[in-house]
Amino acid sequence: METVRVEGFGNSLRGHKMWIVGDENLVANRLHVLEQELIGRGRRVLIIADGRKHIPRWAHPLEWDAVFRVKDGNDLRLALTYVANAAKPIRIIWLGEEPTTAILSRLISSDVTFIGFGTAQPRGDWDAIFFPGGMESSRIEDALMPRMGGLRLSQLNLKSVIPELRAVKAGLVWSSIEEPEKAGAIYWYDIGEGEAPPEAFNATEAAHFLREIAERISK
Repeated sequence: METVRVEGFGNSLRGHKMWIVGDENLVANRLHVLEQELIGRGRRVLIIADGRKHIPRWAHPLEWDAVFRVKDGNDLRLALTYVANAAKPIRIIWLGEEPTTAILSRLISSDVTFIGFGTAQPRGDWDAIFFPGGMESSRIEDALMPRMGGLRLSQLNLKSVIPELRAVKAGLVWSSIEEPEKAGAIYWYDIGEGEAPPEAFNATEAAHFLREIAERISK
């Protein structure tokens, strides 16, 4: 029975559009990997499209050139205009529901790297999709079925592979980057790669974090 390729994911992230499913900590990790690749050049933009009022805790230590909270079409148009005219290269972090094809087409170019995060299964045309280590094989297969087909997925035998990856703190990534076939391929990746060292306690950040939790509970 064929399983996941032995080699890990090692393609460049720059200039590609990626979606991260279900674990927001992975956003910071992937962004850090991208920052190392870009050596700090260009601009960094955070687009919050999921209704939250505060910047997530992991994003506080980072310097953002622009932060947009998208509540309506005007907010979105402002963000799109900024990205179109900003100095490149640029990396965009999108938090919220999966953007439409029309939105992505206005955001993406060879000098724009897009990392999106959401809890729903991705349906769009992504270059790579990162899954957390603890995700059930059925959810991964549901996301990959339109991309790889049932026969190919059954050959990968993900139900037996995922527990092994979980044991070594690795996750699965589907990628079509530099792949000869449109169906792409499955790789493993280190979910801790790019993880920042633990920071000292910051009272201001803690207050923002607790306020956000209180607001969500009160809804």
